[in-house]
Amino acid sequence: MSAFLRSIGWRGAIGLNILLVLALASLFVALLWAQEYVFALVWLALSVSGMWVYRFKSGRAYRLLYPALALIVCFAVLPLLFTFFISGTNYSSNHLRSLNSTLEQLLQHQYIDQTRYEYQLLVDDDIYRLKLAYQEQTYLSQSFAMNAPPNEPLRLSVGGMNLFLPEADLDKQVLFRQLYGDLGLQLPSGEELQRIDFTHYARVLPKYRLLDQGLMLSNGQLINGSVTLFDNQTEHYLRPNLNTGYFQVIDGEGKFIGPNVNPGFVVWRGGEQYQALFEHQSLWLPFLRVLLWTFIFALVSLLGSFLLGLMLAQLTLLQQGWKGFCYRLVLLLPWAIPPFITVLSFKVLLMPGSGELAQIMEQLLHIAPDWLNDPSSARLVLLCLSIWLGYPYVMLLSIACLRRLPKGYYESAAVSGYGPIRRYYYLTIPLTFKPLKPVLLALFAFNLHNFSLVYLFNQGMPVMADALPIAGHSQLLLNYVYSIGFSEQQNFALASAITTFGLCLLGSIAYAAWRWLGKEPAWGRTAYD
Repeated sequence: MSAFLRSIGWRGAIGLNILLVLALASLFVALLWAQEYVFALVWLALSVSGMWVYRFKSGRAYRLLYPALALIVCFAVLPLLFTFFISGTNYSSNHLRSLNSTLEQLLQHQYIDQTRYEYQLLVDDDIYRLKLAYQEQTYLSQSFAMNAPPNEPLRLSVGGMNLFLPEADLDKQVLFRQLYGDLGLQLPSGEELQRIDFTHYARVLPKYRLLDQGLMLSNGQLINGSVTLFDNQTEHYLRPNLNTGYFQVIDGEGKFIGPNVNPGFVVWRGGEQYQALFEHQSLWLPFLRVLLWTFIFALVSLLGSFLLGLMLAQLTLLQQGWKGFCYRLVLLLPWAIPPFITVLSFKVLLMPGSGELAQIMEQLLHIAPDWLNDPSSARLVLLCLSIWLGYPYVMLLSIACLRRLPKGYYESAAVSGYGPIRRYYYLTIPLTFKPLKPVLLALFAFNLHNFSLVYLFNQGMPVMADALPIAGHSQLLLNYVYSIGFSEQQNFALASAITTFGLCLLGSIAYAAWRWLGKEPAWGRTAYD
């Protein structure tokens, strides 16, 4: 790059820098024009920091580190900040837009006038005319043919009361609706009518009108601003209620008295979602249960996968030749098969009353895991499935660790009187645990967010009876948040608040686990005492 800059000279370098700045600034302005303010700020920060790192000597030390930091900010820090921001709002399925966007949407609402014109399609050979009647008044359209799509709406004129022509048959009625159904009719006064059903036309009018000049209340108070609406149908005035996030009817004193008008808009609510999380027992009690079960699930799955994988790794090392190869191949099958196939297969095999594996367990062990209705059975089955899917990876890494262990340790332990069980506890576990600590921590983090296992198997069922919103006994935190965010209510703000609080708590636990894993385990010291 430097050789290229030297080849084009200092004038070319300055011109290249100017073009680069103009390109970055153009994209920034385009994002602002599209009202993508967050992305515009992010792009501005990345552009300025990138120019400093790659175009100035003071930033040269960060050139290799900058791409990784930029990716972390874009794909890790920003989503966390965005989640935290949503938790402070009322963002839900009823509050998806900003105030201005909601105002524009309300201005597009329409209503049907009460004056309904009954119409008839009259036919005379291949010529058709439309006749409308309202009370004692009748209107008649010009004659038209239905052999091609129309270019303009039909115009009506007063008259036709004494015109008696046969009415078109059903086929012609259907053809008329296809060709002219979406086109309006123009009255002599210039008003336009729209077809509203199979027999009537009526005026379709804007429901709301924007009072951008303000509103004078009955008490003499002047409300300024351009967010006041007049309901043309009910002749009421509406204002946005920043406490509820809806437009509501106001009285003569400016107080909100009417029902909420959908759709709502997003407003800042501060810590209201967190307050609601700990105020209502139907919310915080299921949340604590889900959080506790998430931690237990991740910890037990980790320990089970580690111990089972380590034990099977030792057994595989005892097998030599093609027998050892076949033995390892069979044990690695759960890892080779796609997880969703394994989960769905076990779901069918363990189906209470009809699954083959469930019937075998009931006949031989007199155990019937009713994971559809029993919370303990559902959790136990999920733990077994998690260990089944996780042990091959640990086993493969443990084989590599066990092959590198010095045999002198085991010979010295045998001479000192250590039996197989004590050698396994004081030598094998600590000597393989230390190099596998980063992998085990990653496996623990994966089990904390093992959404697909729970979702594919039973979606966290059975349901807690005292939970509102709905929560399942075997749901993990991510499944619980998903059910809140994508249920019928779609309360994204509450789901973001639970996510933020849960991530802080689980992050603290993960940090404590990392510190604990960084210490020398007690069994490792005992082996050399």
